[in-house]
Amino acid sequence: MRRYPERERMSGWTETTDVRGPGRVLSDAELVQELARARELVAQLEQALESRVVIEQAKGVLAERLGIPVDQAFDLLRAGARAQRIGLHDLAKRVVGERQTPMPIVIAISRESRLRTVSMRERAEAQREALSRLAQELERLRARLTERYGRTGSLGSD
Repeated sequence: MRRYPERERMSGWTETTDVRGPGRVLSDAELVQELARARELVAQLEQALESRVVIEQAKGVLAERLGIPVDQAFDLLRAGARAQRIGLHDLAKRVVGERQTPMPIVIAISRESRLRTVSMRERAEAQREALSRLAQELERLRARLTERYGRTGSLGSD
């Protein structure tokens, strides 16, 4: 930002190069507003960085405590926060600060286990259905071969 002190003293305006266009002249009030916005942005970024650090620490704590990968620890953290309608950062602080695993995480673990169990049941049922279809198809093929060749014994013997 270029400033021209002699112009400031004379007119109360400051010439700057601004994102809104080169050579735009901002008043002292506008400069104060821009400074306030910049300070607010810096505060928000600092808070976001602090929050991210706590979340990363919580992921590490959960991964170590539960013996799971870090990405799964994050999924638990997020699921626990959503289910209890609390902030991710707040739950992460609890994970880092408390000796025992906070209840929202325990609940998320149980829900995930239930979902995994349901998923495994559904997969097993699908496999049983596929096996049943294959057995039916095998019977149809045996019947056709018996019809065609007249054998009732096993297919591989003479």
